[in-house]
Amino acid sequence: MKALKIVVIAVLLLGAAAASARTMGVSAGHDLDALWAQAQKTHDTAQEDAIILLDSRTVTVGDEGTVVTRVHQVVWIATAQGIRGYADLRVPWNSATSTLEVEKLRTWMDGRWWPDAEEISETAVVETLPYAVALADDYTSLRETMLLHDGVELPCIMETAYTIAVQGPPTAGADDLFVFPQRDPVVRSEYVVEVPVGVEVRWEALNGAPEPVVTENGVKELAWTMDGAGALKLPVTEQPEAYEPAIVWTTWESWEVLLREFNAAIEAAAVLDTALVDSLAATTAGLVDKFSRSQAVVEFVNASVRAVHCDPKSWLFSPRSATRTWETGYGHALDRAVLAWALLGACIDGLSVCPVDLVRAGFGGVAPELPRISDTSGLRVSLQAQGGIADYDPLTGSLVPRTRGEGLMYLGGAVPMTTTAPVLRVAMAIEPAANGWTGTAFIRAVGGSSNWVDLQIGEGSWSEFCEGQLAGLLPGICETSAKPTVASGPYLEARCAFRIGGFEADDTGRFVIAVGQPDSGVLSRLPHDVSVADERRESPVRLPWGMSQVIELRLRTAGVSAAAIPQAKTIKNGAGMFSVAVDEADGWLTVVRSIALTPEGAGLLGEDPPMIEHEPESWPDLRALLLEEMDPANGTIVLKEAE
Repeated sequence: MKALKIVVIAVLLLGAAAASARTMGVSAGHDLDALWAQAQKTHDTAQEDAIILLDSRTVTVGDEGTVVTRVHQVVWIATAQGIRGYADLRVPWNSATSTLEVEKLRTWMDGRWWPDAEEISETAVVETLPYAVALADDYTSLRETMLLHDGVELPCIMETAYTIAVQGPPTAGADDLFVFPQRDPVVRSEYVVEVPVGVEVRWEALNGAPEPVVTENGVKELAWTMDGAGALKLPVTEQPEAYEPAIVWTTWESWEVLLREFNAAIEAAAVLDTALVDSLAATTAGLVDKFSRSQAVVEFVNASVRAVHCDPKSWLFSPRSATRTWETGYGHALDRAVLAWALLGACIDGLSVCPVDLVRAGFGGVAPELPRISDTSGLRVSLQAQGGIADYDPLTGSLVPRTRGEGLMYLGGAVPMTTTAPVLRVAMAIEPAANGWTGTAFIRAVGGSSNWVDLQIGEGSWSEFCEGQLAGLLPGICETSAKPTVASGPYLEARCAFRIGGFEADDTGRFVIAVGQPDSGVLSRLPHDVSVADERRESPVRLPWGMSQVIELRLRTAGVSAAAIPQAKTIKNGAGMFSVAVDEADGWLTVVRSIALTPEGAGLLGEDPPMIEHEPESWPDLRALLLEEMDPANGTIVLKEAE
């Protein structure tokens, strides 16, 4: 009997041990089994690629510019898409200013952690050099550490935790923007900021994000926790923080302090030696026009310094000197911007060259009063002369009108943003000729539809401007001659004459004239996330302003007759207006196609046109207008030779 009791007790103990082994346990204070149970309760696991059980960030701001960020994520995956998103992680960092410590890298499958609950496989952490800097010695302190989860079989749960400690400038501030929903649904989000007592943290909770719990116990802690953050609304836009729950925080005293420190670093690096200035002087010799000289400087930088496509934020307050960038023959966006700024300022008298400006993607940035650099997406060097503003993009090497930067917010504020809304009007008249067709056109391009910088810097002629505007409208346009009627900054008007070699009749004597889309028209100015293939969408459509476009074709009908013409129509809804007007008189057929993405009460022109936000429920209205504009039937004329 005693032996039987011993066996029973042993079986019970083994059963308890086995049951215990089938629980994921607690990690950094989080009950992982409870989070998994909540995920199964609130989400259909048969429909999801992945579910983020825990998404945690802790940012500790120390004395003398140290910022330590701990990332802790637990994810359930069920598909190959989930593997691609979470199984092999790429963590960028800079070994010259940072350290990386991997704390957890394990996979829960078959009731246990692989390779072990507290063990990290020797082959799971692989430090690599980013390919972009392989031939750029000054940047080879950059690292990309691959975190590879072992034992991944579908479905499974993976846990990752690592810490990056960054030593920044002693006087620098710290900041961040964090969006709680992610591409896959989130069960629990946690964001914690720790600063020394006495350091002021300013913050703003956006779009229903939680308020922080603030405590002081040796350090000041602000903790935001959100359960059921879910997934980002689709399609994902460039600025989800504008409508998704998000937080912004900063320890910077003001925008003035941030920009003063940034600009001081730029100015300190803008060092030019005699050989560099002499090399440029030969390039700009004989050029008098300021924009032509600017273009010569830009081309000199592009030819002399190869663009390195890596994130320059590690060096934001410590760029290389302009001379060093030129000597090495390579540079990331920041170093190329410093070189261009130094050369433009030193070599072109009378040109207003503003300090290198930080920019971010999106319109009408959130929490604009909170100074920050965390969500910057690029840099620009701005030039002002002859009534216009142009931007040098150091990454692409292009010099473009400020009005073409429609998807950017300029953070420095040194030059006011040109807010003229894109407006395009093209009126064409064509008629049969001895060897094809001839035509004339009047073109008015305003704001984002204008390419005035190309004309100012001599990169294009007025004939090329007109031909470019007409190219998408009628095929086969050639022999274009033009003259401007208005040329003032982003306002351009021109008249031109041209010849068309197309419109050949078929065997039945019919031929088709299809008026297409202008290259700088409304459709080309829409955000990248707008697709008329989507019958429904969850995220809003955000436009920086109203946009309008009018395309008029007058067709001489002598010797021909119309077999089919567009149907006259007018559509007005909450998103704007679309219309087709048709008229036949005095031997001319006139078709006018118009679209205005301007809700009632929103102006098209003016110094400060309003940003327009179409909520998801208004997407059908906007989509209806876009579909009409894209419908070939609204721009196609079928002619036949007169009998």
